[in-house]
Amino acid sequence: MRDKGMYAFGVLDIDYFKEVNDEFGHFIGDQVLIHCADVMQKAFGEKALIGRLGGDEFAVFLMAPQDEKAVVNGCARLQKALQTTIEGLPNITLSMGFVMTKDVCDYNILYQKADKVLYEVKAAGRNAYFIKS
Repeated sequence: MRDKGMYAFGVLDIDYFKEVNDEFGHFIGDQVLIHCADVMQKAFGEKALIGRLGGDEFAVFLMAPQDEKAVVNGCARLQKALQTTIEGLPNITLSMGFVMTKDVCDYNILYQKADKVLYEVKAAGRNAYFIKS
């Protein structure tokens, strides 16, 4: 990537996912993962790159958001969409840590920074998002 625009990278974690698997079983856990991935794509838009990192952890990469507000709006849309209960699925919340940068960084650096922000969200009580520069 040669563009010197703004980038946002986030690490998202399904809150208490182990308990979902333990209480509802792995089939429902898989349905929760599929549902979350679908809702993430809709919330952040078709140009967002979204992938499952493993377990209940996802990554979101946004190219050229005008400012932090675009990321805030995506996070808010995601939280609102997850409030809708789907028959057979437990209530779902996410903890989300995002970093904003104007420089293209190495994936490992972005991941480490976003993961640190994610742990701040978890320490503050989960079901929220923090965005840092």
